Amino acid sequence: MDTEQPMLLALGTDSPMPDFLTDWLCQESAQQKNVIRTGMLDAFIPIPDGHMVVITVPHGDPEQRDRVQEVTLQVPTLLIGFADERAFYPDACVWIDADHLTPHALKHGLTELRACVAGQLRPLLARQNWMLQCRSLLERNSDLMLQLVSCRWR
Repeated sequence: MDTEQPMLLALGTDSPMPDFLTDWLCQESAQQKNVIRTGMLDAFIPIPDGHMVVITVPHGDPEQRDRVQEVTLQVPTLLIGFADERAFYPDACVWIDADHLTPHALKHGLTELRACVAGQLRPLLARQNWMLQCRSLLERNSDLMLQLVSCRWR
């Protein structure tokens, strides 16, 4: 019995997703038997359950950044953007630096995204969520102790 594959949404923010990127995604999705839809982020919010999302991140629009961050909290997301934008999206499952975007990098990113959907890979926790979960764990288990020597948040 075939299990239904999640739909892949390829969404632009400031402008539509570039044609070459849409072509790469279509080729990769055809191999994985994913249904792909393309468009602009605003047309798909809220993102329905059971979807994977590839988004080209906005360049400098704080409202669009907030929308993208909300999506990364709701569904498995692969973001494509420049290195200096990465800090704005701590909850993204997968990040590809636009300066290093190749068909191979995209294929690898989609593999990681599918692993997130399948529950085999968990996205990194944002700082606030990590602190809450850590505190909760320490409060429940009195015999646990945490010594934090050094920490650097991105």
